[in-house]
Amino acid sequence: MPSDKLWWARFHGYMKNRSDDGTLMQVSPQREWAEEYDANSYPFERACSFGVPLIDITSAALLQERVLKPLLASVRGPHALLHA
Repeated sequence: MPSDKLWWARFHGYMKNRSDDGTLMQVSPQREWAEEYDANSYPFERACSFGVPLIDITSAALLQERVLKPLLASVRGPHALLHA
């Protein structure tokens, strides 16, 4: 992966009103940073982050509960947890 793309992993830190408790946060670079927006720098519509402190993930069960289930629910839609 080109090094200029590695910083995408830091989106969470730049989100306005971010939460660091595992709540799904989303940002649209084109809207949030319109004055700096460059389609070559952001070849996507949205970035999502959970902000789960890694020190809180101490088992496979916690990884499933705090990261995987919310991630799948966000991809599948609001009713996904009903079928998880």
